[in-house]
Amino acid sequence: MTLPLAIEGSGFTARTCDEVAYFHNALFLIDDRGIIASVLQPDAERYAVERDEARRLGVYRRIPDGEQGPPADIFQKILDLAVPENIRAVWVQGRQVVAK
Repeated sequence: MTLPLAIEGSGFTARTCDEVAYFHNALFLIDDRGIIASVLQPDAERYAVERDEARRLGVYRRIPDGEQGPPADIFQKILDLAVPENIRAVWVQGRQVVAK
C-alpha cells in the first residue's frame, strides 16, 4: 500500500456507542483520501516494517508523548466543535455525505 501519511502516537476511537478503544503508541496509516486505512499496535508483525517504510518515504510523523491530551479532554473538544456552524463536512463509511 502506498501511504501519504503514517502517524505514530496514542489515540482512541469509539467502537460503539458504549465502547471506546484506546491505542497506545499505535501506527495510524492514512490513505490518500485522509482516511485511516489501518491501525497497527506495537506488537503487530507489520508495525516496524510499515514504520520504517514510512520513514524512508518521508511520510512518517510521531506525536510526542504528552502532546496529546487525555481522552476525556479530547472528547470534550470534539463535542465543543460539533455544533452546526462548525461542521463543514460529514463522512460516513468513507463517503462524504455533507459538504459546506
